[in-house]
Amino acid sequence: MNLLDTPSDVFVLMEKSRSGIHKADVLALQQQAQLNNEQLARSLHITVRTWQGYSSSDKLKPAVAERALLLAQLYARGFDFMGEARFRRWMQRNHQALGNQPPLEFLDTFFGIQLLLDELGRIEHGVLA
Repeated sequence: MNLLDTPSDVFVLMEKSRSGIHKADVLALQQQAQLNNEQLARSLHITVRTWQGYSSSDKLKPAVAERALLLAQLYARGFDFMGEARFRRWMQRNHQALGNQPPLEFLDTFFGIQLLLDELGRIEHGVLA
């Protein structure tokens, strides 16, 4: 399953979170987003060692699956709006609207990801901070 293609329907997301998603699906997202193990583990609220301990066929716990789906929503929106390469660069650069920090620093909380989604919305609509 390509997590970037997951519908944004809340009920679908809740069900996928509850039932869990396979590590292999998150690995594909990790490759598409070009996140290293430390960045991914931090955003999933697990240790790198825990991440590496999962086999590709293991289902992730609901809390980890939920965070992976939230991360996938952010990257799907960014890729759709900016294109993959440009969005990845945007994620790595400091932005004045984000306190001169790179968006990658905000992936560890729901509120941080929501802030990034909101910022993408402002950029899409030509409202720059």
